[in-house]
Amino acid sequence: MPSMSSTLIRFARSYASLKAAGVCCLMMFATAIAVNPAVGAIDGYVEGFAEGYTSEYDVSFITEDKKTGDGGKLYLSKTSVGSASTLNIGFIAPLNICDNTFGDNRSPGWTDIGKNHNLKDLEGSDDWQMKREPPNDDDKWILEYVDDTYSGSVKEFSVAGLTLGEFQSSLGWNYDYDPLNDSTYPYRTYFDNENSPALTVNGPFDYSFPGADNWIAEIMYEFQLQWDNTVTTFGESDFVSKLFKSETKPKGKHDEKLEIVNGSVFHMSPNMLGAHKVFVEDVVPSNVIPEPSTFIVWGLLVMTAVGGSYWRRKRAAA
Repeated sequence: MPSMSSTLIRFARSYASLKAAGVCCLMMFATAIAVNPAVGAIDGYVEGFAEGYTSEYDVSFITEDKKTGDGGKLYLSKTSVGSASTLNIGFIAPLNICDNTFGDNRSPGWTDIGKNHNLKDLEGSDDWQMKREPPNDDDKWILEYVDDTYSGSVKEFSVAGLTLGEFQSSLGWNYDYDPLNDSTYPYRTYFDNENSPALTVNGPFDYSFPGADNWIAEIMYEFQLQWDNTVTTFGESDFVSKLFKSETKPKGKHDEKLEIVNGSVFHMSPNMLGAHKVFVEDVVPSNVIPEPSTFIVWGLLVMTAVGGSYWRRKRAAA
């Protein structure tokens, strides 16, 4: 029969383990609460985790003429209030494919390949389209990058079980930049004369705008998908696999081009990579923070394992 002192020692050790597990669980839960954003992550710039997104993905591309590139970023976060769920979505295209420079002050990436890049190429031309094949061919959208009303616009949206929340684009933010909080909108002069701000080149695809420090060079789309979670089952993985990542098939007499079958296609006409249509070739998680419910499950599993270990040792010693 074990002595009183050895029993107390075992109990103290098990209590300490349970206490540590409980603290760990609470810390993980607190972390989850801290990074879980409020509904409505759109604030005028895709800032990743600093903005409240909880998942980051590296995105690579292939054009319709089979030129490949990488460097894109996708950010996601899901929030729920009762039965109402929202997926916040932020996408950044790499500067080596397309950017918000145009006219006489277009970036060196355009001049290096001997291409012009004009305001009209971005305004009313570029967009993010999504389509699906039968039996889901009614699911589609066309999100126009920016139109003549100085903002991104929705040409079409129809996805079963989902509605579109707020939608904005970085060229629209450039249009609407207003440091004085009045109606002057100083950056609109760059659109009126169809030349983006003068830039300072710091390196390949690294440049700044000394006369317009807040000009956003990157192509960005930011929007929200919303649904009733008592009716529709949807989440991050569904967005990535069904609506974002592209499924393509050969096109042309000698299969020299690709066309979309399922998923997203970005119209960037022109772009620095290849032909005008840019498909999402691969999406790789680079940093994903689990939702609060996942942290709770982990914590309970740890506490259960520690508690079970204590009671097994106690029965074995009896």
